[in-house]
Amino acid sequence: MKMKIIIMAIFLIMILPMVIATEDDITQLSETYNYKFPCYNNGTFCGSSATCNITVLDPTMQVLINGQDATNQGNYFNYTIQGSLLNNPGKHNVMLECTDGPASNTNNDYFLVTQSNFVYDTGLSFLTTQRMILLISVLMIIGGFVYIFNYDDSNSIGSILASLGSMLMMVQGVDFIRNGFDNVISSSTSALGMIMILLGGLILILMSYMKYKDIF
Repeated sequence: MKMKIIIMAIFLIMILPMVIATEDDITQLSETYNYKFPCYNNGTFCGSSATCNITVLDPTMQVLINGQDATNQGNYFNYTIQGSLLNNPGKHNVMLECTDGPASNTNNDYFLVTQSNFVYDTGLSFLTTQRMILLISVLMIIGGFVYIFNYDDSNSIGSILASLGSMLMMVQGVDFIRNGFDNVISSSTSALGMIMILLGGLILILMSYMKYKDIF
């Protein structure tokens, strides 16, 4: 029984970074990117004569593209961004302005530039504060489970260590939701924060159950 619990807990912790694989628009650093976006007019696609221009700002708010025309592809517009412009990892803000006959509309969007097409990989130093705290919390949880398993004592220091690690993970999850990860705020980093909070809470519940029910 205890082996199954430990394997399950460690497995859940180890796959945590994998859940950040995202539905967000992502491209790699210095790679040419075909940015695509739809154009709507009164609930239908814009006509063939519609025009849209695009402005792109990098994470430092430097203007990379300023009001350039995008190509009308029928159901969507396309603009090819050269890789030489995408040399700053992080969130790139996009401003769109479209005109279809007498109607016009503006919209804001973004895409992410990373090292390897994952949200968490923004090319920043690996040993950032967020990553260090996450690593410490994971090590504390794993260390706590290992201690409990080796000493067959759910009321030991291992339980305290795992509980503190899970609380630290929950705090870090809140930080992910509020501030994003490596300066990138997206639906995926918010989802990761929620998963961290839930996982930390489940580990706390498990520690309490082990303490009072002596499941070992």
